Amino acid sequence: MLKRERISAIGKLYRTGRDVEEKEFWLKLDGFGWYLDAEAEEFTMPTWKKQVFDYLKEHESVTPSELAEFYSLSLNTAKSTLRRLEKTGEIKKVGYGKYSL
Repeated sequence: MLKRERISAIGKLYRTGRDVEEKEFWLKLDGFGWYLDAEAEEFTMPTWKKQVFDYLKEHESVTPSELAEFYSLSLNTAKSTLRRLEKTGEIKKVGYGKYSL
């Protein structure tokens, strides 16, 4: 099912079915039709979380000091961010002070 506001060029596509995983996607309408913009979770993800995932997509792993330096964060903020994501199971600890997807 595709839902969008009346005059909006952005819509949300809901995929459900017996043989597929339920998922939501953001679509954008341009002059030629709809195109996929992002998975809904990624589109609505907080900036701090998106920064970690963007970094980890480009690098195999990250330490708090690397993350702090790359995004100009305090070391304590980088540490707590990585610990929070590890606690929820979104990333994993792969060594002393190293985290990965």
